[in-house]
Amino acid sequence: MASAKKLLEKKMYRRAALELKNALKTAPRDAELYYQLGVTDLGSSDIQEAALSLKRAIELDPKHVAARLKLAQLLASSSDPELLQEANKRLASVLEDNADNIDALDALALTELKLGKLNEGIGRLSAALKKSPENVTSSVLLAEALMAQHDLKGAENALKGACERNPASPGPAVTLARFYMRLNRLAEAEGQLRHALTLAPQDLATQGNLAMLLNQQGRVQEAEPMLRGLSRVQDPNYSALLGMFLFEHGRQGEAVHEFERLNRVDPAERAARTRLVAVYRSLNRGRDAERVLSDALKKNPTDLDALLQRSELYIGAKDFARAEADLNAVLHYRPTSGEAHFILAAVRQAQGAALLQRQELGQAIQLNPYLLAARLQFAQLLIEAKDSKTAVTILDEAPSAQKTMLAFIIQRNWALWSAGSLDEMRKGIDAGLKLQRLPDLLIQDGLWKLSQRDYAGARISLEEALNLNPQDLRALDVLRQSYLAQKQPAQAIQKVKEFAAKAPKSAPVQQFLGSVLAVSGNLPEARAALVAATKEDPKFVPAYLSLVQLDIAEKRWGDAEARLQDLLPISNSDPLPHIWLGNISATKGDNARALKYYQDALAADPNNTQALNNLAYLTSEFGNNPNAALRYAQKARELAPGMPQYADTLGWILYRKGLYDGAVKALQQSGSYEGDIVWKYHLAMAYAKAGNIAEGRAVLNAALKRNPNVPEAEMAKQIISLATTTGRADVSGSKQ
Repeated sequence: MASAKKLLEKKMYRRAALELKNALKTAPRDAELYYQLGVTDLGSSDIQEAALSLKRAIELDPKHVAARLKLAQLLASSSDPELLQEANKRLASVLEDNADNIDALDALALTELKLGKLNEGIGRLSAALKKSPENVTSSVLLAEALMAQHDLKGAENALKGACERNPASPGPAVTLARFYMRLNRLAEAEGQLRHALTLAPQDLATQGNLAMLLNQQGRVQEAEPMLRGLSRVQDPNYSALLGMFLFEHGRQGEAVHEFERLNRVDPAERAARTRLVAVYRSLNRGRDAERVLSDALKKNPTDLDALLQRSELYIGAKDFARAEADLNAVLHYRPTSGEAHFILAAVRQAQGAALLQRQELGQAIQLNPYLLAARLQFAQLLIEAKDSKTAVTILDEAPSAQKTMLAFIIQRNWALWSAGSLDEMRKGIDAGLKLQRLPDLLIQDGLWKLSQRDYAGARISLEEALNLNPQDLRALDVLRQSYLAQKQPAQAIQKVKEFAAKAPKSAPVQQFLGSVLAVSGNLPEARAALVAATKEDPKFVPAYLSLVQLDIAEKRWGDAEARLQDLLPISNSDPLPHIWLGNISATKGDNARALKYYQDALAADPNNTQALNNLAYLTSEFGNNPNAALRYAQKARELAPGMPQYADTLGWILYRKGLYDGAVKALQQSGSYEGDIVWKYHLAMAYAKAGNIAEGRAVLNAALKRNPNVPEAEMAKQIISLATTTGRADVSGSKQ
C-alpha cells in the first residue's frame, strides 16, 4: 500500500493498481485496500471498476467514511437523475455521521444543483463557506450556480472572494482565470494566471492553462517553450500537451516523435499509448499502431484496452477473423463488456450480417446503457428496416442524462419522422433548436413544415441549413421538393442552380445539379454540370456514373461502356461499375460477359445484393448451375428482405429446381413488386405446379388484365391450361 500511495502521488495509476492488487492477494478483506484501488481506478478514468472497488470497500466496512464519500462523489459527477438521487441519499448518510464534512457538503450541493434545486444548493454552499471560508471547491460551485442563474457578477465575486481568502494559494486564481476565459476576457485571465505563477512557479495547472491561453491567442512562440517544459513532467494530463500542440499546428512528424517518447518513458501508461495509437491511425500508419498494441499484449495478454483497440485496427484492415478473435478474448476476460459487443457489431456490418449486427448492438446497450453511439446506431438500423416504432422505444430507454444531448434528439426526431409521430417530432425539433441551430434540426424542421404544407416556412429553415453547409444535399433536395409539391418544377430547378452556383468547387453539389437537370430532360446542361463535377474531383465516382446514365439514356452504349472501363482503375473496390457493365452486357445479350462482371462486383463486395441477385438469375438461366444460383439468391434475400424483386428471383430459381411449394412461398413475398408483372406469371405457374390450379388461374387472369404481352404470359397460359384439362402441370418450366 505504501508503494501504491507513492505511485498515486506521481499519478502513475496503472502501476499503483498493480501494487494494490498484489496486496489484496494477501489481505482480500482489507476495506482500505479496496478504497485505495477505487481511487486509483478513478485516476485512470476506469469508472466502472472504481465503482465496484468502492462498493466492495463499503461492504467490508460500512463505516468507511472516505469510501462512502468517494462513491457518492462519483455518483454526483453523473447527469442521470436516478444516480444523482442515489448520491443525494448517500451524502445525507455521510453527513449524519459527520455534519462538518465539507467535502460531503460540497458534493450534496452539487447534486442539488444538478437536480435543478438551485436555491437549496446555493444555500448549502453558503453554509459550507461559513464553516470553511478558505474552501475553494465551495466557492467554485457557488460561482457555477450563480452563472446558471445568469448572475455573472455574483459568480465573479464568489471567485474573487476565494482568492482573497486564499492569498497564498494559486488554485483560486487559476479558477478565476478559467472563468474569465469562458467569458472571453482573455487579458484578465492571463493576469490571474501570471499572478498564480508568482505564488507557485512550478504549479502544473497554472503553466498548462497559461500555455493554452497563449496558444489560443496565436502567441505560439510564447506557448511552445512552456509546453516543452511541461512535456518532461510525470503527470500525463500535462506532459501530452506538447504533442497535441505540435499536431494541431501541422507538425505531425514532431508530434509523432513526442508521443513515441512519452510511450517509451512509461509503457504501462495506457493514456500515452492510446494517444500514440490514435496519431498513427490518423496518419494511416496502421502497422505501427498494431505493433504498439501487440507489444503491450505480449507483456499483458489481459490488457482489454489493447485488445479493443487492436480489434478496431483489424476491422479497418478488413481482417475480420483476427478482430473477432480479439473481441472474443475481451469477452472471455470481461463478459459484461458492452464495448466489445459494440465493436463486434462493426464486424457483423462488414460481413453483411445485418441481423447479427442488430443483435450485437442490442447486447451492447443492455450491458452498458450509457453507450450512446451503440444506441444511436441500433436505432438507425431499425429505421432502415422500417421498424421505426421499435427505434423510438430503444431511444426512449436511454439514460435520462443522454436525452438532452443533440445527437440523441436528432436521431429520435428521425425515428419519429419515419414512424409518422409528427406531434412528438415537433417537440423534439423545438427542443433541439433551442440548444443549437444545426443543419439536421433545420432539415427536420423543413420536412415537418413541408408535411403541414407550410412551404414558405419550410424554405426558410432549409435555406438556413444550406447557408450553414452549402454542400448538404439533403437540405437541397428537400428544398427542391418544396417547389415540386406546389407543382413549380421550373422554380425547383432554378433554386438548385442558385445554390449550386454558391458551391462551384463541390463535386457532389455539381453532380446533384446534373442529376436534377437530367430528370427534367435538359441533357446538355446536365452533362455540362456532371463534367464539371469530374473536373473538380477526378475520383468522384457518382459523377461518372451519372454521365453513364446519360449515355444510356441517349443509347450511346459504346460511350457508356468506355466510361465504365475508364472508371474501373479509379474505383476497383466499388462494385457499382462492374454491375453496370454487367447490365449493359446482359442488355446486349452477352450473358457470359455479364456473368463475369457480376462476379467481379462480388469480389469487390461479397455482400452486394444487386450483384448477388443478378448473378443468381443469370447463373440459373444461362450458367447451368442451379445450386450456385440458389445460394446467390438466398443470400441476396437474406441481406435485403425488403426487396420484392429478390424474392421473385429466389422463387423462380426454386421453381426451376422443381421446389414448387418453396417457390410459391417466395413469390408470394413479391407482392409489393408492382414495377414488373412477370412475378405474377411466375406465381401463377408455381401455384399450378404445386397443385393449386384455381389460385394459379386467378393470379394468371389478374396478370393478363395488366399486361398480356410478355413471354411469361404465354408460358403461364400453357401450364394453367394443361393443368385444367389433365389435372397435371408438366409443361417444362424452362424460360422461353
